[in-house]
Parts: sequence; C-alpha cells; structure tokens
Amino acid sequence: MNIELLQTAAEFETNLTPKGHLNVRVANTGPGHALPTGVADFRQVWLDITVRDASGAVVLESGKMSDAGIFDPSARFFRKVFGDKYGDPVGFVFWR
Repeated sequence: MNIELLQTAAEFETNLTPKGHLNVRVANTGPGHALPTGVADFRQVWLDITVRDASGAVVLESGKMSDAGIFDPSARFFRKVFGDKYGDPVGFVFWR
C-alpha cells in the first residue's frame, strides 16, 4: 500500500533544453501534506533517473544508490534539512 501511495504522491514534468540539459519538475499533487512527511531523519525521497536513447543504451543516470548505500553526488533529495540562524545546514546533531 505504501508503494501505491508514493506512486500517486507527485507528478513529474520533463523537458530537454536546446543545450541538452534535462529539466525535471516535481509537483506534490497527491498526499495533501508535505512530501515526505514525518520524522525528519527517517523520511526522504529522491529522484532516480535513467535516460535511454532509441536503441536502449543508457545516456544519463542520476540519483543512483550503490549496493553500499551511497548516493551519487548529483542525486536530488526531498527532505527536511535543519539549519542554523544563517540558514546553513547543521545536520541532525543540532542539539550539541
């Protein structure tokens, strides 16, 4: 049931610029609340994109997670990020 809910939680719009850049727009359309929601350090969503050419060869990948659980640096995450009074991220050890 969770997978079904996630599949309807957002809509995606893509376009290719004249310079060959792929733009992806994500709109929160399904849940009626922030996406993701809940405990900040447990919930996150990211884009995992694979673009293939007409022959099926991969021409672009972004947001992949390795078997070791490490994300590629270009991954785009949607999650809560705690910040200090200047807006700089502080991570989950902000209480120290």
